[in-house]
Amino acid sequence: MVWVALAVEAIVLLAVAGVAVRWVNKPALNTPAQPAEQVPAVEPVGALIEQPA
Repeated sequence: MVWVALAVEAIVLLAVAGVAVRWVNKPALNTPAQPAEQVPAVEPVGALIEQPA
């Protein structure tokens, strides 16, 4: 009986999480939907400096 309750609780939590993710990703009503801004990847400073062997 406990296992059934835990399984039902897990399914309910997953459903709530799915609805929350959709709600957060939904564009606002008064703003046009825009794709996320792409941020260029930056290499660490140490990777750009050649170290003598």
